[in-house]
Amino acid sequence: MLRECKKYKLPWYQCPQLIFLLFGVLTVLTLLIGYSLITKILKDPLISAFLITLAGGFLLVLAFIATKSLEILALASKMKSDFMHIFSHQIKTPLTNLAFQLDFLNLKIKERGLEKESLKTFLSAFKENLEKIKKLTEKISLAAKIEDLELIKPQKEYIDLKKTLQETINLYQPLAQKNKLKLSLLFATNLPSQIKTDSFHFKNIVENLVENAVKYGKSQAKVVVYKKGNSLTIEVINDGEPIPKQERSLIFKKFYRGEKAKSTSGTGLGLFIVKSAAELLGGKVTFSSDDNLIKFKVILPLEK
Repeated sequence: MLRECKKYKLPWYQCPQLIFLLFGVLTVLTLLIGYSLITKILKDPLISAFLITLAGGFLLVLAFIATKSLEILALASKMKSDFMHIFSHQIKTPLTNLAFQLDFLNLKIKERGLEKESLKTFLSAFKENLEKIKKLTEKISLAAKIEDLELIKPQKEYIDLKKTLQETINLYQPLAQKNKLKLSLLFATNLPSQIKTDSFHFKNIVENLVENAVKYGKSQAKVVVYKKGNSLTIEVINDGEPIPKQERSLIFKKFYRGEKAKSTSGTGLGLFIVKSAAELLGGKVTFSSDDNLIKFKVILPLEK
Protein backbone atom coordinates (compact mmCIF):
# COMPACT_ATOMS: atom_id res chain seq x y z
CA MET A 1 0.00 0.00 0.00
CA LEU A 2 2.84 2.38 0.85
CA ARG A 3 4.42 1.58 -2.52
CA GLU A 4 1.22 2.65 -4.29
CA CYS A 5 1.13 5.90 -2.29
CA LYS A 6 4.71 6.58 -3.35
CA LYS A 7 3.81 5.82 -6.97
CA TYR A 8 1.09 8.50 -6.94
CA LYS A 9 3.24 10.86 -4.82
CA LEU A 10 0.51 11.11 -2.18
CA PRO A 11 0.68 11.19 1.62
CA TRP A 12 -0.39 7.87 3.16
CA TYR A 13 -3.71 9.25 4.41
CA GLN A 14 -4.74 10.21 0.84
CA CYS A 15 -3.82 6.86 -0.71
CA PRO A 16 -6.73 5.27 -2.69
CA GLN A 17 -5.88 1.83 -1.25
CA LEU A 18 -6.20 3.15 2.32
CA ILE A 19 -9.57 4.70 1.43
CA PHE A 20 -10.72 1.34 0.05
CA LEU A 21 -9.61 -0.35 3.29
CA LEU A 22 -11.58 2.18 5.33
CA PHE A 23 -14.58 1.60 3.07
CA GLY A 24 -14.25 -2.12 3.81
CA VAL A 25 -14.16 -1.59 7.57
CA LEU A 26 -17.18 0.73 7.40
CA THR A 27 -19.02 -1.80 5.23
CA VAL A 28 -18.43 -4.60 7.76
CA LEU A 29 -19.59 -2.39 10.65
CA THR A 30 -22.65 -1.27 8.65
CA LEU A 31 -23.55 -4.89 7.86
CA LEU A 32 -23.20 -6.01 11.46
CA ILE A 33 -25.37 -3.18 12.74
CA GLY A 34 -27.84 -3.67 9.86
CA TYR A 35 -28.10 -7.41 10.52
CA SER A 36 -28.88 -6.89 14.20
CA LEU A 37 -31.63 -4.40 13.31
CA ILE A 38 -33.13 -6.44 10.46
CA THR A 39 -33.34 -9.65 12.50
CA LYS A 40 -35.47 -7.77 15.03
CA ILE A 41 -37.88 -6.73 12.28
CA LEU A 42 -37.87 -9.85 10.09
CA LYS A 43 -38.31 -13.25 11.66
CA ASP A 44 -36.98 -15.25 8.69
CA PRO A 45 -33.13 -15.47 8.99
CA LEU A 46 -32.71 -16.44 5.32
CA ILE A 47 -34.40 -13.27 4.10
CA SER A 48 -32.34 -11.23 6.57
CA ALA A 49 -29.11 -12.86 5.36
CA PHE A 50 -30.09 -12.28 1.69
CA LEU A 51 -30.79 -8.58 2.28
CA ILE A 52 -27.53 -8.10 4.20
CA THR A 53 -25.55 -9.90 1.47
CA LEU A 54 -27.20 -7.73 -1.19
CA ALA A 55 -26.43 -4.55 0.76
CA GLY A 56 -22.85 -5.70 1.38
CA GLY A 57 -22.28 -6.42 -2.29
CA PHE A 58 -23.65 -3.03 -3.27
CA LEU A 59 -21.42 -1.23 -0.74
CA LEU A 60 -18.32 -3.12 -1.88
CA VAL A 61 -19.00 -2.33 -5.55
CA LEU A 62 -19.53 1.31 -4.62
CA ALA A 63 -16.25 1.31 -2.67
CA PHE A 64 -14.40 -0.28 -5.61
CA ILE A 65 -15.75 2.28 -8.11
CA ALA A 66 -14.90 5.18 -5.80
CA THR A 67 -11.38 3.87 -5.21
CA LYS A 68 -10.73 3.31 -8.92
CA SER A 69 -11.97 6.83 -9.67
CA LEU A 70 -9.58 8.21 -7.07
CA GLU A 71 -6.71 6.17 -8.58
CA ILE A 72 -7.44 7.59 -12.04
CA LEU A 73 -7.55 11.14 -10.67
CA ALA A 74 -4.33 10.59 -8.71
CA LEU A 75 -2.57 9.17 -11.79
CA ALA A 76 -3.82 12.05 -13.96
CA SER A 77 -2.57 14.54 -11.39
CA LYS A 78 0.82 12.80 -11.25
CA MET A 79 1.18 12.71 -15.05
CA LYS A 80 0.22 16.39 -15.28
CA SER A 81 2.80 17.27 -12.63
CA ASP A 82 5.45 15.15 -14.36
CA PHE A 83 4.65 16.74 -17.71
CA MET A 84 4.94 20.28 -16.37
CA HIS A 85 8.31 19.39 -14.87
CA ILE A 86 9.49 17.74 -18.11
CA PHE A 87 8.18 20.57 -20.29
CA SER A 88 9.79 23.30 -18.20
CA HIS A 89 13.10 21.41 -18.26
CA GLN A 90 12.96 20.53 -21.96
CA ILE A 91 12.19 24.06 -23.12
CA LYS A 92 14.42 25.76 -20.54
CA THR A 93 17.58 23.95 -21.71
CA PRO A 94 17.57 25.09 -25.38
CA LEU A 95 16.42 28.59 -24.41
CA THR A 96 19.27 28.88 -21.89
CA ASN A 97 21.71 27.67 -24.56
CA LEU A 98 20.39 30.22 -27.05
CA ALA A 99 20.69 33.05 -24.54
CA PHE A 100 24.26 32.05 -23.66
CA GLN A 101 25.28 31.71 -27.31
CA LEU A 102 23.79 35.10 -28.21
CA ASP A 103 25.61 36.78 -25.31
CA PHE A 104 28.88 35.11 -26.29
CA LEU A 105 28.41 36.00 -29.95
CA ASN A 106 27.67 39.62 -29.07
CA LEU A 107 30.78 39.77 -26.88
CA LYS A 108 33.02 38.36 -29.62
CA ILE A 109 31.66 40.81 -32.20
CA LYS A 110 32.30 43.74 -29.85
CA GLU A 111 35.84 42.56 -29.11
CA ARG A 112 37.28 41.89 -32.55
CA GLY A 113 34.65 40.65 -34.91
CA LEU A 114 33.96 37.02 -35.69
CA GLU A 115 35.54 34.68 -38.17
CA LYS A 116 33.39 33.02 -40.81
CA GLU A 117 33.86 29.46 -39.46
CA SER A 118 33.04 30.53 -35.90
CA LEU A 119 29.90 32.27 -37.13
CA LYS A 120 28.84 29.07 -38.94
CA THR A 121 29.32 27.08 -35.72
CA PHE A 122 27.19 29.50 -33.70
CA LEU A 123 24.46 29.61 -36.34
CA SER A 124 24.40 25.81 -36.48
CA ALA A 125 23.97 25.69 -32.68
CA PHE A 126 21.15 28.28 -32.89
CA LYS A 127 19.38 26.17 -35.51
CA GLU A 128 19.74 22.99 -33.45
CA ASN A 129 18.24 24.59 -30.34
CA LEU A 130 15.42 26.21 -32.30
CA GLU A 131 14.62 22.82 -33.87
CA LYS A 132 14.34 21.32 -30.37
CA ILE A 133 11.86 24.01 -29.32
CA LYS A 134 9.92 23.64 -32.58
CA LYS A 135 9.69 19.86 -32.23
CA LEU A 136 8.55 20.13 -28.62
CA THR A 137 5.80 22.65 -29.40
CA GLU A 138 4.66 20.62 -32.43
CA LYS A 139 4.26 17.51 -30.27
CA ILE A 140 2.27 19.38 -27.64
CA SER A 141 0.08 20.98 -30.31
CA LEU A 142 -0.57 17.63 -32.03
CA ALA A 143 -1.37 15.91 -28.71
CA ALA A 144 -3.91 18.67 -27.96
CA LYS A 145 -5.55 18.32 -31.39
CA ILE A 146 -5.43 14.55 -31.74
CA GLU A 147 -8.57 13.91 -29.69
CA ASP A 148 -10.58 16.16 -32.02
CA LEU A 149 -10.92 14.02 -35.15
CA GLU A 150 -12.10 16.94 -37.29
CA LEU A 151 -8.86 18.87 -36.69
CA ILE A 152 -6.61 16.02 -37.80
CA LYS A 153 -8.84 14.08 -40.16
CA PRO A 154 -6.60 11.93 -42.40
CA GLN A 155 -5.92 13.31 -45.88
CA LYS A 156 -4.83 10.25 -47.80
CA GLU A 157 -2.55 10.33 -50.83
CA TYR A 158 -0.01 8.04 -52.48
CA ILE A 159 3.48 8.22 -50.98
CA ASP A 160 6.76 6.52 -51.85
CA LEU A 161 7.05 3.97 -49.03
CA LYS A 162 10.76 3.16 -49.14
CA LYS A 163 11.80 6.77 -49.69
CA THR A 164 9.70 8.00 -46.76
CA LEU A 165 11.08 5.37 -44.41
CA GLN A 166 14.68 5.90 -45.56
CA GLU A 167 14.35 9.66 -44.97
CA THR A 168 13.27 8.98 -41.39
CA ILE A 169 16.22 6.66 -40.81
CA ASN A 170 18.58 9.27 -42.25
CA LEU A 171 17.05 11.90 -39.95
CA TYR A 172 17.99 9.89 -36.84
CA GLN A 173 21.37 8.54 -37.97
CA PRO A 174 23.28 11.47 -36.36
CA LEU A 175 21.62 10.76 -32.99
CA ALA A 176 22.30 7.04 -33.41
CA GLN A 177 25.97 7.73 -34.11
CA LYS A 178 26.15 10.06 -31.13
CA ASN A 179 24.72 7.30 -28.92
CA LYS A 180 27.08 4.74 -30.53
CA LEU A 181 24.11 2.74 -31.75
CA LYS A 182 23.65 0.92 -35.06
CA LEU A 183 20.41 1.95 -36.78
CA SER A 184 19.25 -0.13 -39.75
CA LEU A 185 16.27 -0.46 -42.07
CA LEU A 186 15.17 -3.81 -43.57
CA PHE A 187 12.61 -4.15 -46.37
CA ALA A 188 10.77 -7.32 -47.39
CA THR A 189 10.77 -8.15 -51.12
CA ASN A 190 6.96 -8.10 -51.43
CA LEU A 191 6.46 -4.43 -50.50
CA PRO A 192 4.48 -2.13 -52.80
CA SER A 193 6.42 0.87 -54.12
CA GLN A 194 3.66 3.24 -53.03
CA ILE A 195 0.94 3.18 -50.39
CA LYS A 196 -2.15 5.33 -49.95
CA THR A 197 -2.06 6.94 -46.52
CA ASP A 198 -1.89 10.25 -44.68
CA SER A 199 1.73 11.33 -45.03
CA PHE A 200 1.69 13.49 -41.88
CA HIS A 201 0.33 10.78 -39.57
CA PHE A 202 2.43 8.03 -41.18
CA LYS A 203 5.64 10.02 -40.65
CA ASN A 204 4.64 10.80 -37.07
CA ILE A 205 4.24 7.09 -36.33
CA VAL A 206 7.61 6.11 -37.78
CA GLU A 207 9.55 9.10 -36.46
CA ASN A 208 8.34 8.74 -32.88
CA LEU A 209 9.06 5.01 -32.77
CA VAL A 210 12.51 5.38 -34.34
CA GLU A 211 13.34 8.27 -31.99
CA ASN A 212 12.39 6.12 -28.99
CA ALA A 213 14.44 3.18 -30.25
CA VAL A 214 17.51 5.36 -30.78
CA LYS A 215 17.16 7.15 -27.44
CA TYR A 216 16.61 4.05 -25.32
CA GLY A 217 18.50 1.42 -27.31
CA LYS A 218 21.83 0.16 -25.97
CA SER A 219 23.72 -0.88 -29.08
CA GLN A 220 21.28 -1.43 -31.94
CA ALA A 221 17.89 -0.47 -33.32
CA LYS A 222 16.27 -1.70 -36.50
CA VAL A 223 13.12 -1.07 -38.51
CA VAL A 224 11.65 -4.08 -40.31
CA VAL A 225 8.92 -3.52 -42.91
CA TYR A 226 6.87 -6.21 -44.60
CA LYS A 227 3.49 -6.92 -46.17
CA LYS A 228 1.20 -9.57 -44.74
CA GLY A 229 -2.13 -10.14 -46.45
CA ASN A 230 -3.74 -6.73 -47.00
CA SER A 231 -1.75 -5.06 -44.25
CA LEU A 232 1.56 -3.26 -43.95
CA THR A 233 3.56 -4.10 -40.82
CA ILE A 234 6.32 -1.94 -39.41
CA GLU A 235 8.38 -3.34 -36.55
CA VAL A 236 10.74 -1.10 -34.61
CA ILE A 237 13.09 -3.16 -32.44
CA ASN A 238 15.84 -2.16 -30.06
CA ASP A 239 17.85 -3.74 -27.29
CA GLY A 240 17.64 -2.03 -23.93
CA GLU A 241 16.10 -2.05 -20.49
CA PRO A 242 12.85 -4.09 -20.46
CA ILE A 243 9.67 -2.15 -19.68
CA PRO A 244 8.50 -3.01 -16.13
CA LYS A 245 5.25 -5.00 -16.06
CA GLN A 246 3.45 -2.44 -13.89
CA GLU A 247 4.12 0.28 -16.50
CA ARG A 248 3.07 -1.63 -19.63
CA SER A 249 -0.61 -0.69 -19.44
CA LEU A 250 0.32 3.01 -19.15
CA ILE A 251 2.96 3.63 -21.82
CA PHE A 252 0.47 4.79 -24.48
CA LYS A 253 -1.20 7.30 -22.15
CA LYS A 254 -0.70 11.01 -22.74
CA PHE A 255 2.21 12.51 -20.74
CA TYR A 256 3.14 9.20 -19.12
CA ARG A 257 6.85 8.46 -18.69
CA GLY A 258 8.27 5.42 -16.96
CA GLU A 259 10.61 5.84 -14.02
CA LYS A 260 13.64 4.66 -16.00
CA ALA A 261 12.80 6.95 -18.94
CA LYS A 262 12.92 10.11 -16.83
CA SER A 263 16.71 10.23 -17.01
CA THR A 264 16.40 10.73 -20.80
CA SER A 265 14.93 13.81 -22.48
CA GLY A 266 11.34 13.42 -23.67
CA THR A 267 7.77 14.68 -23.27
CA GLY A 268 5.72 11.53 -22.64
CA LEU A 269 3.73 12.25 -25.82
CA GLY A 270 5.49 10.14 -28.46
CA LEU A 271 3.77 6.79 -27.90
CA PHE A 272 0.40 8.49 -27.32
CA ILE A 273 0.77 10.12 -30.75
CA VAL A 274 1.85 6.79 -32.32
CA LYS A 275 -1.20 4.92 -31.00
CA SER A 276 -3.64 7.71 -31.88
CA ALA A 277 -2.22 8.17 -35.39
CA ALA A 278 -2.26 4.42 -36.08
CA GLU A 279 -5.92 4.21 -35.05
CA LEU A 280 -6.77 7.24 -37.20
CA LEU A 281 -5.33 5.35 -40.18
CA GLY A 282 -7.43 2.29 -39.33
CA GLY A 283 -4.54 0.35 -37.83
CA LYS A 284 -3.21 -0.64 -34.44
CA VAL A 285 0.03 -0.72 -32.47
CA THR A 286 1.26 -3.40 -30.06
CA PHE A 287 4.47 -3.96 -28.18
CA SER A 288 6.41 -6.66 -26.41
CA SER A 289 9.27 -6.45 -23.92
CA ASP A 290 11.14 -9.68 -23.36
CA ASP A 291 14.54 -9.93 -21.69
CA ASN A 292 16.54 -7.08 -23.23
CA LEU A 293 14.57 -6.74 -26.48
CA ILE A 294 11.77 -4.21 -27.00
CA LYS A 295 9.56 -4.43 -30.07
CA PHE A 296 6.81 -2.08 -31.27
CA LYS A 297 4.65 -3.36 -34.10
CA VAL A 298 2.37 -1.14 -36.19
CA ILE A 299 -0.15 -2.78 -38.51
CA LEU A 300 -1.82 -0.55 -41.10
CA PRO A 301 -4.39 -1.56 -43.73
CA LEU A 302 -3.30 -1.26 -47.36
CA GLU A 303 -5.73 0.58 -49.60
CA LYS A 304 -5.87 0.05 -53.35
